[in-house]
Amino acid sequence: GIMGKSSIDNLIINSISTILYAYGQKAENYALVDRSIAVLEGVGAESNGIITNWKKLGFEVLSSKKSQALIELKREKCEKKKCLSCLFGVELIKSN
Repeated sequence: GIMGKSSIDNLIINSISTILYAYGQKAENYALVDRSIAVLEGVGAESNGIITNWKKLGFEVLSSKKSQALIELKREKCEKKKCLSCLFGVELIKSN
């Protein structure tokens, strides 16, 4: 069948942009790295539980560049309990 918009967006986010980024890093071609990030700016944000939770905290997530950054932040800081080394974590702790 025909792929829907969200399927195409996911393909761009999880395949095309990722491959461009990895190849650019490996080849030290930073124009490709920049292009991979620019691609994410043009694709809408993902819709998943992680992004829903960030939105509940008041984050505006309009592009996949931002959604990918917030997913990575959750994996690298939140899940590893590194709140004090995260600007957002420190602010959340101070507000409670």
